[in-house]
Amino acid sequence: SNKPKGDFEAGVGLDYGNYGAHRVHGYLNVPLNDDWAVRIAGQQSNRDGYQTDGTNDDDTGSARLHVLYAPRDGLSLLLSASQVDVEGNGFGLVPYRASGYYNNSNPWTGPATASPAALQAQATQNGQPPTLFTNGVANDDGHTDITVKSYGAQLDLDVGSLGTLTAIANRLETDNDTRSYASGFLF
Repeated sequence: SNKPKGDFEAGVGLDYGNYGAHRVHGYLNVPLNDDWAVRIAGQQSNRDGYQTDGTNDDDTGSARLHVLYAPRDGLSLLLSASQVDVEGNGFGLVPYRASGYYNNSNPWTGPATASPAALQAQATQNGQPPTLFTNGVANDDGHTDITVKSYGAQLDLDVGSLGTLTAIANRLETDNDTRSYASGFLF
């Protein structure tokens, strides 16, 4: 991530792709005076799921703020804060067996749209124990809801012939509420 600088800068970008993918991202760098500068950056990314049940999708937003205080050469304090939010249907699998995919005409058929009877037959054919799908556990409630927050500071001080003294402090908070299904396991 770029740090604040003494020149005004701004930029924005747009990306598009298959599966309804789109992303917008941008940044703004503002020098407030000779000693202070601020830089903010962010992005929002969305994409439909690769699988028929909507899993392996993307709904991610992130932002970062840097504030730089540099009152003289050899002294600077950088304060930072960021947040990332990841949401969506979450991680999904493609059911596969020795004879091929669950649905060979569409290998992206996800477990939530596969019939329990077919998955039971798959488990029996492969000599595997029944999975959560075949034990009647609903498998269409997978989701991802993750928030990561970070707060930090970096102090740099020139100490002459000894070099530069750098002190770094950071706090990271994560809140994860995710449910994903895989053969025999509930994550």
